[in-house]
Amino acid sequence: MKTGKGSVQAGSAILCFVMLWAGMRMLPDGKAGKERTVLCRKDVYTIYAGIEGETYPWPLHNSWQDTGYFYCADGIQRAESAEKCISMRETVGSYVPLEGDVLLRPDALYALCDMQNDYPLQEGVRFSRGYMTEAEQNIWQAQTREKYKKLGMPAVSCPVPAGGKSEHQLGTAVDVQLTGRLNMNEKNPLKRNETGRWLWENMWRYGFVYDADFDGCEAIHLRYVGRGHARMMHLLNMNHEEYLSFLQQNKTVTLMHGETMIACVLCVTEGEETVLLPQGMRREISRDNRGNIILYCWAE
Repeated sequence: MKTGKGSVQAGSAILCFVMLWAGMRMLPDGKAGKERTVLCRKDVYTIYAGIEGETYPWPLHNSWQDTGYFYCADGIQRAESAEKCISMRETVGSYVPLEGDVLLRPDALYALCDMQNDYPLQEGVRFSRGYMTEAEQNIWQAQTREKYKKLGMPAVSCPVPAGGKSEHQLGTAVDVQLTGRLNMNEKNPLKRNETGRWLWENMWRYGFVYDADFDGCEAIHLRYVGRGHARMMHLLNMNHEEYLSFLQQNKTVTLMHGETMIACVLCVTEGEETVLLPQGMRREISRDNRGNIILYCWAE
């Protein structure tokens, strides 16, 4: 049977369309490129597995400053020294409401001040227990055990960790006390007044995360992890430990705003010589003292 020239052209066009349609189906939002695995979608953000765009090899033996954002308080990582922390009372005075004095690393302290600029924290909260030495932590544990004893509770059930095993030795953790009239019917202890609810909804914007189960005791215990990681944890609805496990499992994840790459987070095993980083991005790095290095890369 003879086939006309028009039939051949029509058949070729149909074949091209089918191939293009099949290729487009494998891609998010119908856009050309490699297939992506979606890990999370929230509002205008999407978190994908892997890395986007051009990369370059970066030698891990280069000297770099460890932010300490992911140190695990398990007695392995050495505690920060008091010299690396500053007094909130001496630095900001009554600008931020305090219960006694609070020592924090400068980045965490200034983030608290940024919150104060945006919301009047004087009403409804007080900050207490920032950096503590291991000896101070042990004293606090002993005092709490004594309280348990007076209440007829076994001392071994005391949830306050020993010195060296608390995030308070890292200089990036601070406790919050709610003041004034509280709604005790609210299960979440940070949402029992208006200021606490604001902190719950907004503290991630300033680099803080909340983990009510950190040591079973400090129900309102905030930890500074930097604004980038805090945003990732907020989008994923994960606490510090869950986020670390997520990174260890996925190794590399990318945060996108539509088709614009906002950040890339990598979890690299210590001992590796090089890592592929996205082009044209800044980076900050932290060990987790469990054999991993966490790199956060963000657009200029």
